[in-house]
Amino acid sequence: MIQGNSRKYGKPAQLLHWLIATLVFFMSLLGLFMSGQPAGSEKSTLLSIHIATGFVLTVLVVIRVAWKWFDITPAPPDQLSPFNLFAYKTTHVLMYISLFALLTSGITMALSFRISFLPFQIATDIKISRLHLFLFHKSIFVILWCLIAGHIGGVLYYQVKKSDVLSRMGITWFA
Repeated sequence: MIQGNSRKYGKPAQLLHWLIATLVFFMSLLGLFMSGQPAGSEKSTLLSIHIATGFVLTVLVVIRVAWKWFDITPAPPDQLSPFNLFAYKTTHVLMYISLFALLTSGITMALSFRISFLPFQIATDIKISRLHLFLFHKSIFVILWCLIAGHIGGVLYYQVKKSDVLSRMGITWFA
C-alpha cells in the first residue's frame, strides 16, 4: 500500500517515520556523547558523522513533509477529546518545526565553523555568535525531546487504554 487511507499511513510514510525517528535517536545519542569528549581527532570524527547524518536527516524530513502533502493521511483517532485532539495536532506541528529548527541550526553551526558536509566548500560570511548558535541548538534539542516524549506518551496511552494506534504506523504486534 503506497498511499495511506483513513485507517493507516502508507508504506512510504511509515518507512520515513521510522527512519527519521531512528536517525533522531542516533543523532541525539551521538550529540550527547560528542559534547562530553575533549577536542581532538575522535571528536572531529564524531562531529563529521553527526553532520553527515544531519544532512541525510534534513533530506528525509523534506521528503516526509512533501510526501505528507500528496498522501492520504488517516484521521486522528476517534476517541480523542477536544483537548487531546488539539494536543495531537499541535505536537505534530511543533515536532516538525523543532526538527527543522534543530537541523537548520546544526547546518548553520557547521557553516560557521567552515565545516563542509558537502563534497565542496560553501563560502559563508556568518556573523552569528557560535555560542548563541550552540545554545539555540541545545535548547531546540530539549524542546524536541519534550515533544517526542509527549508524542510517545500519547501513543502508548491510546494503545493501552483506547485503541490500536500503533498499527497506523505499521506496528501490528499488539493488534
